[in-house]
Amino acid sequence: MIIGVFDYLVFFGLIVLNVFFWKKQIVFIKSGCLNILTFLLVLGLVIPICSIFIEFQVLKFLDKEKFENSDAFNFLYLYFKFPLYWLIIFFQIFIIGIKSWIPNKNNS
Repeated sequence: MIIGVFDYLVFFGLIVLNVFFWKKQIVFIKSGCLNILTFLLVLGLVIPICSIFIEFQVLKFLDKEKFENSDAFNFLYLYFKFPLYWLIIFFQIFIIGIKSWIPNKNNS
């Protein structure tokens, strides 16, 4: 299973944040380069590493005998969390791009 409980929680949090930013008419692109860089680093590097660590600990806790007798190839799927989160970043940029191109109805 490439998506764990932690990943579902992160996806739910992103959906909630997207709805919040969309309803409050907040434009993320105008907020500065440092905010965008922080967003990319956290979502593209920090959260996948945390997700891999949590999944690794869950596997270690649930099945200790299988964990001790397994090789690194059995845990190879954990590295596919990086492309998964990079795909999420792509969708986030797409959503932010749509938001920035739609004219604000309050200003017209």
